[in-house]
Amino acid sequence: ARAPAPRRVAARAAAAGAAVVDADPEEPITSFAASIAAPLCAVSGAIILNVALGSLYTWSVFLAPLQEATGMGRAALSVPFGLATATFATTMAVAPRLVARAPTPLAAGASLALGGVGLALAGGLPQSFAALLIGFGLCFGAANGIGYGASLATANMMGVKGSAFERLPKGIATGLAVGGYVATPVFFSQLLKARVAEFGAHATLLQLGIILVALAIPAWALYAASGLQLPMPKKPAKAASGDAKPTAAAGSAVLRLQLACATGATAGLMTIAHAAGIWQAAGGAACAAASVVSGASLANFFGRIGAGAAADASPRGAKRVLVGASTVSALACATLAAGPGGLAGVALAVVGCCYGATMTCLPAVTSRLFPERFSDVYGRVFATWGAAGVLAPLMAGALFDRMGNYAISCGIAAAIAFTSASISATLPGSRLE
Repeated sequence: ARAPAPRRVAARAAAAGAAVVDADPEEPITSFAASIAAPLCAVSGAIILNVALGSLYTWSVFLAPLQEATGMGRAALSVPFGLATATFATTMAVAPRLVARAPTPLAAGASLALGGVGLALAGGLPQSFAALLIGFGLCFGAANGIGYGASLATANMMGVKGSAFERLPKGIATGLAVGGYVATPVFFSQLLKARVAEFGAHATLLQLGIILVALAIPAWALYAASGLQLPMPKKPAKAASGDAKPTAAAGSAVLRLQLACATGATAGLMTIAHAAGIWQAAGGAACAAASVVSGASLANFFGRIGAGAAADASPRGAKRVLVGASTVSALACATLAAGPGGLAGVALAVVGCCYGATMTCLPAVTSRLFPERFSDVYGRVFATWGAAGVLAPLMAGALFDRMGNYAISCGIAAAIAFTSASISATLPGSRLE
């Protein structure tokens, strides 16, 4: 017999309730997977950009072979790297507005294509120093500015409540994005050294260029899948009539960020350009130089990831790590200057780790102080990184050519790093605009 209507309704309600209860465990999983897909695609695209463009950090592997192939001094061959870092920093200052005018996937792919063409030019004309300057220094440097700027702006959009990207914390995203920049020297230094030994430095640069052009396709595809479009940076808010304090405080903070960036990056940039040379000058075996470069780069990588987690852990975590990283880096540089050769590899790794932490915490602190103008402000801050990128390798190369060692260079880097710690300690701890 059929159940009375009220019982049938109750039975249906119970069945529906059971179905809902059974489905509840599935819905959060599906919802979470959908909500994490967009930020993961965006950050994966940023990682590909930085993994490819991070081959800038393998310059020390090419330095001695290029010196042997061209007969040029180490100071002269530091110029392409210095020019690349200067172009990198200059482009970073204008890249946010350039990238925002184009579809983000197109901008990401174009940056890798430009970098690949630059490396191919530098490697394809082995007798031309001008090709190194134009291809590596200008084209590859500009590609770094566009790609790195886009990756940091991508990370800055993560973790924003109410957006499609809120599931991925901003600090972790920043650490992953900037960590990708050192993945190439971490994982591929030995391979690059072997390729240089077999084919020569110029041919290896040409091969790297071809790889960068090929990687433009997956970078474009991931950004397209994420649906992310980087916004046009906002202009600074005008101070109220008769009240110049907010503007003055913001201007002072930007200046201190610029000084902290220039001084905090000096030791890391010097050792990136000369890590293999510093190791060998301290008595290390030439056959182990690539391993030392890889170790310093690996420390750089983990410094970036760890600093990203610290930035998420507390409101002032990034500032504290910034001060500590500069202090420890100064001690490591002082160790290199003192000359105990057995500690050179460890000291280079410590400098690398501290540099990585600095390059994660600087954008994290900038984002906290200027959340709505991050891209514009950090572009100005990063310009001073370019100045350090030019001067630090040139200083180390010139002093090596004159003295035959890196002791004085490392001593100067130690003093500059201590200065960075002092400046970083004075940075504001809360939002300014």
